Amino acid sequence: MSAKSVAASPKLYLVVPAFNEEQVLLESLCVLESKLTQMIQSNAIAKESALVLVDDGSSDRTWEIAKAHFDERYMRDPALNSPPPPLRATSHNF
Repeated sequence: MSAKSVAASPKLYLVVPAFNEEQVLLESLCVLESKLTQMIQSNAIAKESALVLVDDGSSDRTWEIAKAHFDERYMRDPALNSPPPPLRATSHNF
């Protein structure tokens, strides 16, 4: 048994900043999710790894697209309970 097989796979949190990205957001999220899923399936990273999208006040539909794409249980919108400027973040476990 190798040392690598005994050690747990590391958790990876991929933090992606997004500002006015509505034109490319879905395509980008799909590519990133696919790569993370491949890494999880190959045991390169832990299944608890996640993609975190941070939207810092986009004036387009970036946040709405992210909300529609991600499962609601992974959504967090601190702008609802914190003073300006709003910081909006979301993550998705694979």
